[in-house]
Amino acid sequence: MNKITTLLLMAGFVVLTAGLAAQPQNQRIDKPGSSAEEVAIAINPLNPDNIIAGANLAYFFASFDGGKTWAQGELPGGTWGDPSVLFDKTGRAYIANLMYGWDAIVVRHSDDGGLTWSEAVKLRGPSSDSAKAGSLFRSSLQDKEVLGTDLTDSPYSGNIYAAWTDFTKYGSQNPRDSSVIVFARSTDRGESFEPFVRISDKAGNAIDSDDTMEGAVPAVGPGGEIYIAWAGPDGLYFDRSFDGGVTFGPDQVISDMPGGWDIAISGISRSNGLPVTVADISSSPYRGTIYVNWVDQRHGDPDVFIAKSIDHGQSWSDPIRVNDDAIGNGRDQFFTWASVDPVTGDLWIVFHDRRNYATDSTDVYLARSTDGGESFINERLSDAAFYPSPMVFFGDYNGIAAYNGRVRPIWVELDQGELTIHTALIDLTPNGVQDSPQGSQGFHLQAYPNPMPYTSGSKLKLMLQSESAGVAEIALFDMMGRSVGRSTEQRVNQGLHALSVDIRGCKAGVYICRAVLQRPGGETEIASRMVTILP
Repeated sequence: MNKITTLLLMAGFVVLTAGLAAQPQNQRIDKPGSSAEEVAIAINPLNPDNIIAGANLAYFFASFDGGKTWAQGELPGGTWGDPSVLFDKTGRAYIANLMYGWDAIVVRHSDDGGLTWSEAVKLRGPSSDSAKAGSLFRSSLQDKEVLGTDLTDSPYSGNIYAAWTDFTKYGSQNPRDSSVIVFARSTDRGESFEPFVRISDKAGNAIDSDDTMEGAVPAVGPGGEIYIAWAGPDGLYFDRSFDGGVTFGPDQVISDMPGGWDIAISGISRSNGLPVTVADISSSPYRGTIYVNWVDQRHGDPDVFIAKSIDHGQSWSDPIRVNDDAIGNGRDQFFTWASVDPVTGDLWIVFHDRRNYATDSTDVYLARSTDGGESFINERLSDAAFYPSPMVFFGDYNGIAAYNGRVRPIWVELDQGELTIHTALIDLTPNGVQDSPQGSQGFHLQAYPNPMPYTSGSKLKLMLQSESAGVAEIALFDMMGRSVGRSTEQRVNQGLHALSVDIRGCKAGVYICRAVLQRPGGETEIASRMVTILP
């Protein structure tokens, strides 16, 4: 066995504490003049270059190059907003929407990556069967449906799930009218859905505010468990099924929600802090963890939070704050959405954010946790601030999808009076950027001193010692996995060699330094080390 020892000598370099080193590339999705809002996004697990998105009222989008370019189309007339999109484990795409009159939910599927869509399948139940399209405020109504699917190898593998709010009479202040959470499932890849059933034990009012039951998002655990949280008069409710959605247990309240879920945001015509439920099905140390993500005002202004459970939802953590600006600073965070990477287990959360301004100027931020939701690194996504108008409806939610290090958030901006839809192209390295100093063949990476104060100079200096020849390269990554520095490839023989990485333009913070040695026989050794650079 050949031994290789890599020693990192840090001369004149720095570490990061909050900010990240490189701005991710923003990519507009919609065509000019679309004025689309309320967005959703999904990545094909069989082909991550294939990404789909949806937007109000009837738009769909498809990309086959990782989100760099997009085809755009519209679903048939009568499609009326609240898009939800996903891919199942076979690569079939799905999109759910409301129908005109808000009297029913429909689901379509696509077998060509989202370019064309099937006829709509109506999700039927006691309310939608009898409801009549008509006045928004005086008819039975279905609202805010979200899809989920079982990507595991459980007995329920491939099932498609939907959850949403069923109103008896939307907007009614009559105490006899109500809202409940309902659930439907398909066991034949979306060709049909079983009649929907009520899963919330308690009913909320029908006003569409804090005491209304809203925000049901189905998540699937490693064993096919179904988890759903929603908001209502007592805070955040949670329910679960262990038999593929045939039965659900008693509801439990897992957190309060100070200020309620109907949140007033200056410059935004309507905003909510409704929860998003996700579960980790990866092989990471956090496999099986359930996360519920929401916004509330427990610190006096809207902040983003999660609570998590590691015992199938039996018990829950206290709320964990996701945005890392100063607590109680009066700056708003809103429109949150979450995704857990089913391969890496990383938790990603996107939200609108005003931490940098005393006005209504707004950015979009991304938070990442690699430690099971215990801590988050925040990164600004949007390449420029935008200024919303209360006269322009932004929709009710953003979206985000992650698969094997490919992360695609989706959000809405107001650009010179025009609503526009954007994503950011975030791709972690294929081998990840974990802090893994020991390679499989004794390849060892050491950094010292660490942390290292920044002094002067613009290069990270390293020493590589190897008992065999090969081609060596050193790369530096920020905590979002983006390459921010790289040495030139250098052929090395047995012995000690000096290498360096250009770090000009990097900010203080935490980085990952990764060493790669390619041996003549094609074997590759990789080791990495977290490096902290102090300002």
